[in-house]
Amino acid sequence: MAEEASAPAGEKLYRHYPGYCSFCRKSYKENGPLAEGPDEVYICFECCVKCGVIIQNECDRRGISPPGGNSTRQ
Repeated sequence: MAEEASAPAGEKLYRHYPGYCSFCRKSYKENGPLAEGPDEVYICFECCVKCGVIIQNECDRRGISPPGGNSTRQ
């Protein structure tokens, strides 16, 4: 487990935690919590939603079902 770096009271940050989304580069303070992927890659909720739209559009273009078989389109 990563060691905690000294941070203001109430904030738990780890030394390896960059504090920003690897995709849009916005801070976790701007976008909220970040999901951590392999090799210290982080993604914010906003980028997750954008990725879902991109994948859905590509599946629509190819005429295939999205992963998991669920469509986000209504």
